[in-house]
Amino acid sequence: MATNALITFKAGKCDLRGKKVTPDATPGYLYLYVEDDIPHFCWRPRSAPPTEPEIDLFMVPGDGTFQ
Repeated sequence: MATNALITFKAGKCDLRGKKVTPDATPGYLYLYVEDDIPHFCWRPRSAPPTEPEIDLFMVPGDGTFQ
């Protein structure tokens, strides 16, 4: 549960079908949080509470960077 997000910002998401990328019109938030020493990379619609991400991925240390 993302009660203490490390970073949060407005972000949409896209659908990938073959080689075609189309934007999803649902506005949302992208955020990172740490639980039990495991970083989570999450996306949720803006209408959903922070504790209910639609996408919640575990991050392996060293696999991702922000630039």
